[in-house]
Amino acid sequence: MLTNVHAFDVEVWDDRIGDFLPVGHSRTSPGPDGIPGNADDVVGDYHFIRRRQTTGGITIVPGDTSDWLSSVPTWANRTFDTWHPALDLDGDTEDLNLSGELDPGEDANGNGVLDGNFDPAPYRPMTLYPPGSTYGPVAPQGNWTPNTQYSVGDIVFPTNYRPRDHSFYYRCTRAGLSRPGSEDIDGDRVLDFEFDENSDMNVDFSEETMIVNGVFDTEDTNGNGQLDDGEPAWLTTAGEFVEPRSEDLNRNGVLDPGEDLNGNGGAPDVEPQWITVYNMRPLRAVRVRVRFLHPASGEMRQLSLVFSMTGS
Repeated sequence: MLTNVHAFDVEVWDDRIGDFLPVGHSRTSPGPDGIPGNADDVVGDYHFIRRRQTTGGITIVPGDTSDWLSSVPTWANRTFDTWHPALDLDGDTEDLNLSGELDPGEDANGNGVLDGNFDPAPYRPMTLYPPGSTYGPVAPQGNWTPNTQYSVGDIVFPTNYRPRDHSFYYRCTRAGLSRPGSEDIDGDRVLDFEFDENSDMNVDFSEETMIVNGVFDTEDTNGNGQLDDGEPAWLTTAGEFVEPRSEDLNRNGVLDPGEDLNGNGGAPDVEPQWITVYNMRPLRAVRVRVRFLHPASGEMRQLSLVFSMTGS
């Protein structure tokens, strides 16, 4: 207990509102029409509807579409937890030993990148929001899709690869046609061929069952002898470029047999180039207000302390 202190409040600076507010507030600011109270109003960075923590406890699965598509929000109260940045509630991090590096046996999806996929705190303000989000007048950005012609400036979130917590988005810096969907039908990261009783190939039961049911004879649909994956291996360092891949696998300038991944013929298609953009908005300042009994006057006083988080 603090001597003569009756109460104190801790508030954070909400960029979208332009004021110090408690975490989990209900304030909004006018949208593009400039009229408060209309449907295009913007909810603050720390508005209660942005909280991705359920009432059942501190649980969150980043990237679960139910976080964004729920018709009845389950977020409530003003719990604020600044937990450890390497907290992994759903057990899907590849950094099993928390070394910060991709060690042997940790590359679960075979993309050559360490996918930490740690779980963010309940309130983690974003610049852009993913598909299904209805938290403001800015249209949510789409997920990456196969066989799509992207133009410079287009923005996507990952679909099949981490980070699925939307901590990065990717902006197109060179136009191109995205690749078709993955050939990895069973998701085992191995190119599986036709099952044959006389073959000495290693085929597990699930693969054999799928072939018996006529689902596929081979995953190598274009016959080029390699497992083609449609979605890029997204990077997680701001400013890095996700370099485009070309259908011209042997770099001879023509579309050879097995190189036409999307089956559209013509010259070899080249993917878009993407730049990695950090999507999290920073906490700029915190205000602490203390209400206390002033001993000399016998009156209640209030003291406000503002702490900058920007280092300036």
